[in-house]
Amino acid sequence: MCDNKDNVVFLEDFKKERDMNILSFSELIRESSNIVNELEKKPLSEELGTRSKQVLTEMDKRMDQDGFSLSQGLKQIRLDLEKRLKDILGTT
Repeated sequence: MCDNKDNVVFLEDFKKERDMNILSFSELIRESSNIVNELEKKPLSEELGTRSKQVLTEMDKRMDQDGFSLSQGLKQIRLDLEKRLKDILGTT
């Protein structure tokens, strides 16, 4: 009998720690838009902060892979999002 305990991901754990690399690029953009909208409506929570970091990390990874010209515009979006997060958190 095959033991697949290591391959099992509980739904709640998946929701908490989404693997952003499984999202298509349009889904990743939609997720980042959702985060920005949530940040405008409510204070930053641990869950929202985690999702923000995950999206930023995945966007950065994809920008490095997609070449210089495409990455410049997307990097500016990332910088703008990071600035908004810092403004909301009151950090420098």
